[in-house]
Amino acid sequence: GRNFLLTHHGGYDVITIDPAPPLHSAGTVNLYTREFFDLCKAKLAPTGVVCMWLPPAPMTESLMIMKTFVNAFPGATLWGGLSFSGFYLIGGHRPLDQTAESLSALTGKLSSIEDLREWDAIYGDPKILRQLYLLDSKNFAILVENISEVTDNYPYTEFPMWRGVLTRNVPYIYSKSIRTYNETHAGQALVPTMP
Repeated sequence: GRNFLLTHHGGYDVITIDPAPPLHSAGTVNLYTREFFDLCKAKLAPTGVVCMWLPPAPMTESLMIMKTFVNAFPGATLWGGLSFSGFYLIGGHRPLDQTAESLSALTGKLSSIEDLREWDAIYGDPKILRQLYLLDSKNFAILVENISEVTDNYPYTEFPMWRGVLTRNVPYIYSKSIRTYNETHAGQALVPTMP
């Protein structure tokens, strides 16, 4: 995907990034760095959207990737999965926040699409679909305020083994964690500082 963008002119309306899990698969870090997100942004049409699927991963890695995405796409929003854990990071050249009205309209439209219900009937329920929207751009930026970026020169997510082996307690972050954070700590960074 990165090589494709390097060799094509762009002007894309949608760029979706769906790296194969696990997060630390060999070479996958190249799809999580600031340089790659900047490349996506450069190839995106003015009204285009980038959607990054972030599979379940240790909290440190997930937050670093989120921070990197937010830095590249300051108006980015955070969405969660329903049937499966993980996150969707959605950004572009403009803010992509949802109002209550726009979210209702969007979920109403999506709930009527038959193909979405093929996997699970819950995707036909607008009330459940509204739960996918976790954080607006302001709260997303606050969540990762004190987190470091992933860069080509700092590919932190590619080397998780020793952190897991040495700590034996690697917390994961899930949509439920973000919902709880938003209800109880909105306006505060999730953690004071991270590497």
